[in-house]
Amino acid sequence: MRFGSRKMLFLSNRQSTCLNFVMQRALYIILTLAITLSAATDGYGQAKPKKKKKFEGLYGKSSDFLLQDSFKFITVRNDPEHEPNLSIYLTPAVIEMYGLNVNLGYEASARYSLKKWAFWGLYRGVYAELVNKNTIEQSNSIGGPAQPPVTLMNGEIGGEYLYRTSVENDEELVQIGRYGDYTMRRRVDADYQVKYGIRLGLQYFQTYFTGDQIPISGYYVNDPKKKVYDFGPGQLGTNMQENIVDIGFSKTGIHDLEISNFTLGNRSVSYKTYLYGDLMFAPSIAYTNVLMKSYPDLSREPITDFNVNSSILKSRFGGRVGFLYTNLTKLGIDFGFEVGFRPGPSFITGMYGLGKFGVSLNCKTK
Repeated sequence: MRFGSRKMLFLSNRQSTCLNFVMQRALYIILTLAITLSAATDGYGQAKPKKKKKFEGLYGKSSDFLLQDSFKFITVRNDPEHEPNLSIYLTPAVIEMYGLNVNLGYEASARYSLKKWAFWGLYRGVYAELVNKNTIEQSNSIGGPAQPPVTLMNGEIGGEYLYRTSVENDEELVQIGRYGDYTMRRRVDADYQVKYGIRLGLQYFQTYFTGDQIPISGYYVNDPKKKVYDFGPGQLGTNMQENIVDIGFSKTGIHDLEISNFTLGNRSVSYKTYLYGDLMFAPSIAYTNVLMKSYPDLSREPITDFNVNSSILKSRFGGRVGFLYTNLTKLGIDFGFEVGFRPGPSFITGMYGLGKFGVSLNCKTK
């Protein structure tokens, strides 16, 4: 029995050793898992750090260097009601795609605003035109206008009644500095002024066009029967002069904001947007007579005078919409565009679109 007891005691010691080994390994595994889980869940339940705000760069890039919350700005001025009310525009670049006459030109205009009224005047001329002009004096010409070919010109005067004025609130995007290739900007809540107006204007417009664009036909001025002759497509051309009445609506937005920071100094935005739309009506459209070399049997003269004013079509209605941006600093940049269709021979040839870029002189009058 004693021997058997020893044997059983020996077996019990082996079991104890195995049990200790297993417990040690299990404890090691448990500690390893605990450390791993602790590292994985480090910071759980804490507030996540705020992400740095990004900003859009001048060229569409983004960066984390915008100090949106680092610089504290105060509002120095937010007074759109007292912005400059007299602007003189000098626009050396006006490009127009016009059905009768594609051209490159210039423009000079002025605009004066009062509390309830605004007035403007405009003159536009051209440096170059793509239309091919022919005169009766040219050796290869079959004819030409009875008066010298005109260059494209547009003059306009008008006024508007500002029937509604309100102050609204929105975010202004203010440039606060640069960081390398990036432009740093800040959004600031600010008031801006909105004006709604009813427009009325008068225009004078002239241009030259050819038979390639509009069929030209007419009758001999001394023919009592006024028989109409069709001159067909070709380089025969004539002048068009028209008076146009405009009536429409406008919306003006005036923005003025200046903010200041102790380190960066003052930063500001000051500009005006002008959106307009008009219906156009031409009570007077006139086409210059043409002189032809090919009809001596009709007039018994080497040159025959034809009246084309009654034969060429006249589309008296038109319309336009436009936009103008003006930087309201003393010497600012302005740009704009206008699209529509002018009164003239036809709707299709009256379609046009123009863009312009220039500078403006702005001041506040009493």
